[in-house]
Amino acid sequence: MISLLCTLWANSYVVMFFFYPVYLRKVGLEPWWIGLAMGSFYGATAVVRPTGGVALERMGWRRTAFLSFALMFLSSLGVFGARGPVGVLASRVLGGFGYGLALVALTAYQSVVVPARARGGSFAWVSVCYVLPQVVFLPLVEISFARDFHLPYRASFSIFSLLFLVFSLRLREVGEVELEEGVGLGDWGGFGELLRTEGLFVYLFASFLFGAINGTVLMFTSTLASERGLSSSLFLSLNALVAMSARVFGNSLLNRANRFLWLGPSMGAMVAALGLLPAASTNLQMAAVSALYGLGMAVSFPFVLAMASDLVPLRLRPKASSLAWVFMDLSWLLVPLLVGAVSSSWGVSSAFRLVFVSSIPSLAVLELLLVSLARRYATR
Repeated sequence: MISLLCTLWANSYVVMFFFYPVYLRKVGLEPWWIGLAMGSFYGATAVVRPTGGVALERMGWRRTAFLSFALMFLSSLGVFGARGPVGVLASRVLGGFGYGLALVALTAYQSVVVPARARGGSFAWVSVCYVLPQVVFLPLVEISFARDFHLPYRASFSIFSLLFLVFSLRLREVGEVELEEGVGLGDWGGFGELLRTEGLFVYLFASFLFGAINGTVLMFTSTLASERGLSSSLFLSLNALVAMSARVFGNSLLNRANRFLWLGPSMGAMVAALGLLPAASTNLQMAAVSALYGLGMAVSFPFVLAMASDLVPLRLRPKASSLAWVFMDLSWLLVPLLVGAVSSSWGVSSAFRLVFVSSIPSLAVLELLLVSLARRYATR
């Protein structure tokens, strides 16, 4: 339960950035700088992610959490005061270091302590904590922005950083938990062994593609909606609510489902929503696309998180989680740069369409790989 709350507060911190492009436009930054600012956060997380699992192994959870908090809190002070491009970029990079370290260590912790019998449902609850902030906090942000009242938004990053620290310090260390395979703190494997694991590169490809789709939608839907006078919080909150409801009420189904077979179709729903977003011209249409995206997210995200535990022995899971987050972050780094560049010349709608068209053949290749992987595991 406490690890879920740690996930909740860390993701509340990062979800606030979904409105950051709108805020940066209000303070006068150009689209190219906004794309660079959004991508720099995930460039920083990609740099630090490989150390997240190792930090959990070497430093333990509490020390890793405190270091993560310190970086996020320093970043939040920069967000509170930064207006120019250099200050914005510096605060984003610091926040990326802190959040990247926190999420890898936390995901690695959960992949180690969660037993196989509860893996699908447990990671569904983890995923609920990823999207709950979109339901609770983003509508409040949109209301405050509509009234040109930005102080609560700017302060929220510091508040969520502090809450993450408070709950992190209450979480037991891995050495205090009885592990499923009896692995001790000195038994962790190396990256060389990890890279020889069957199916690892399919997992990394899935992580990258999921991140590319999700990053485009979550970071730039607010810009797309605001250009058309539509409610961006309606999309962001409704898709999170749909995803959260599906995960809560479909918990037992998620535990029994073949994750390799269902990951591709669920990501297909996300790609379809990505393609429909530029065509949405009313809030009702936005709501329909949001529901479709939420259904895809409900299945795909917990299954991506759980794949490390499905494919990799327990002693390698912290490093597997680190590597998967690196690939997800690379997509969150590259896509904002692409969207920012295309938006400057042809508009954000064209950027969405470009990512949509690129995702279709990528998803087809991933589906073939996942089906092959599912067959190999079924014969064991």
